[in-house]
Amino acid sequence: MQIQQSICFMEKMFSALTQDTQQQSKNSLINQIRLQIKKIKEQSQIKQQLEDIKEQQQKEKDILKIQNPEVSEIKKLINNNNQIRQKTHSQNFIYDTEHQNNIEKINKQLSSLISESDPSYNQNYKLLEWLNDGKCDIWKIKMVYYNNYRGIHSKQKINKDETILFIPQKYMITLELCKQNTICKQIEQRNIKLLSPKHSILSIYILSEKKNPNSFWKPYLDILPCEFTTFPILYTEEEIQWLKGSLIINQIYEKNKAQNKTIKHYQKTFLLLVNYLLFKNLHGQG
Repeated sequence: MQIQQSICFMEKMFSALTQDTQQQSKNSLINQIRLQIKKIKEQSQIKQQLEDIKEQQQKEKDILKIQNPEVSEIKKLINNNNQIRQKTHSQNFIYDTEHQNNIEKINKQLSSLISESDPSYNQNYKLLEWLNDGKCDIWKIKMVYYNNYRGIHSKQKINKDETILFIPQKYMITLELCKQNTICKQIEQRNIKLLSPKHSILSIYILSEKKNPNSFWKPYLDILPCEFTTFPILYTEEEIQWLKGSLIINQIYEKNKAQNKTIKHYQKTFLLLVNYLLFKNLHGQG
């Protein structure tokens, strides 16, 4: 508002001076006022342009909150926009249509990636960023959500012998990695017999990492399902009865029996192990 008032004041002075009879002094003063008006207008223009850029930055942040963005492509477009801004931060600011075109490209790109049934966008976006930071090649597939499960869809035609997905070893939870866990080491050193060693060690490692808020694996662990409603061994008795006449019913009961036996076995085993580790910590043993 102050800038606009200054411009109006200068323009009135300019009009008054054009009617002055003393031409020589008038021309000199007119030129000075013209320069001041030009400078004020340029400052006003730059201020408005900076506000437009700030507003555009906020729009880009909002855009990235849309479901399932393809991180690598979107970052490329936004970085291009940032380069355009650097070129236009001057008094001779001219609005570059390329900037607007890139925003439109981002919108189209995001529209093609939206999964309307995605219930947990934030976790999935963090997972994509995490994978992208690790040089994983995941951009030929897309996570798709249904009523009670999720799946993977191809985003393009897959040719013979073409790599669909690439995950480097450092982004894999392997048995060798799990064995480095403190509890897993104690199990091995104390020669504790597990009913299903590989699965048990993997489970122990995952449970330990889930308790660590700074875990390297947090983006992955956060998207693991909490329920397995489509897994027969976890069916309710009513749901199992719907399978009458199928051989799988006997398999379900056998698995449940083995599972209960495993739980009882581990309750005793891990109670002893936890007490042992607590004893070591209390007495300062390594």
